[in-house]
Amino acid sequence: MLTTRQAAERLGVTQRQVRRFVVAGQLVAQQIGDYPTAPWVITEESLNCLIVARTHDPPRKGRRSDAAAMERNRQ
Repeated sequence: MLTTRQAAERLGVTQRQVRRFVVAGQLVAQQIGDYPTAPWVITEESLNCLIVARTHDPPRKGRRSDAAAMERNRQ
């Protein structure tokens, strides 16, 4: 199980984007606690499936390519 921070680091996105993936059903996660701001944990298998899907999915309008994101992170 991974935290949203760990998943975000592996995906190269923000923690907010990871939560969006969870809400959209693209990541399988479980909220730890019974309150709205309780942390989420993401399954490793779900994360790996999303990584594969994102590498095979052509970039859409508004979505930066992985190369552009890596270049941006280097600066």
